[in-house]
Order: sequence, then structure tokens, then C-alpha cells
Amino acid sequence: MPTVIAVIDTTTLKLSKLLKSGSDPEQFDISHDGKQLFIANEDSGTLTVVNISTGAIDKSVPVGKEPEGVRLTPDGRWIVVTSEEGNSIYVVDSHSFKVVKSVSVGKRPRDVAFTPDGKTAYISGEFDSSVYTTTIPEAASGTRVLQLRKEARPMGVIFDAPHNGYLSARGAAVRSGGGAR
Repeated sequence: MPTVIAVIDTTTLKLSKLLKSGSDPEQFDISHDGKQLFIANEDSGTLTVVNISTGAIDKSVPVGKEPEGVRLTPDGRWIVVTSEEGNSIYVVDSHSFKVVKSVSVGKRPRDVAFTPDGKTAYISGEFDSSVYTTTIPEAASGTRVLQLRKEARPMGVIFDAPHNGYLSARGAAVRSGGGAR
């Protein structure tokens, strides 16, 4: 049975609507025009595309086992979904909703961040405490660019262009060229 995502009116702080999401929604992102919601559904192994105004599910795209993270590239052209069990990311065309590529990355990828031009993705690997990078959509594989201490287990990644990027790893911030702080 599909679960729902609540839409809250930030002026009144009241529930404005409920959107169908698919089974076990994890992370989600919104299209640049605000018309679609992209949801990673862990139990069903799908990316669900929801029309925000109608609440209808427009597409359900298979994207590997246990999808967790989902991010739209800055130009809106590609949707990247992480597959925790598959140790990979799936690159999905945001117009046709077809998977164009699967790329192997670190163990249990959780999140994705992009350079401002959207051509390079950074992916956090929770189980091997890594950060991988790949080019979107061209690359056939990911490259490990950062290895953290075993207990770091990074859940998220944020690209900070003015400071050459950083990763949030359970309370520690790591800057490339810098170190833990």
C-alpha cells in the first residue's frame, strides 16, 4: 500500500495536501518548475514521479534495490538515485524517465551532490566511509576521491563551491584539501 508525503503550507503551518509516494519513501527532490516530486521508494525499488498539483503518480521507474537518495541535477536534465543494496547510482532522464546508466560507487550510497554545472556528482558511501565522484551522464564507473575513518559512515554530502566542497559525516565536516573539523 502506498504511503504519503505531507505538503505543509509554510504560511499557516497547516497540512495542505497529501501526495501518494509509493512504498517506504526515503528521500525526495522537487523539479525546478515545482510541478513534480521525485521520490526514492526503498521497499519497491522505484523512483516515483508525482504530479504535485493533481497528486497523481505519473511514473514509477525501477532503480535497483533499496533506493535511498534522489537528487535532480542543477540544470534539471537528470535525476540521480542511489541504490543502497546495489552499491550504485542510477541516472534517469528527467524527460523520458528512462534509466540511461547505472554506475558502481561506494558501499551503501546514501546521498548525492553536484557541482554547479551538474556534470560531476559526489556520492557518500555509508558502509565503506567513502565519497565517490562520477560524471553525469557519461561515466561508466565512479572514482573514490575521499576515504574517511571507518566509523565516520557518511550519510550526506553537500558540494560547497566557494570552499571546494565538503562532506557531512555524522557531526564532522571534511573539506577537500582541508581535513576533519
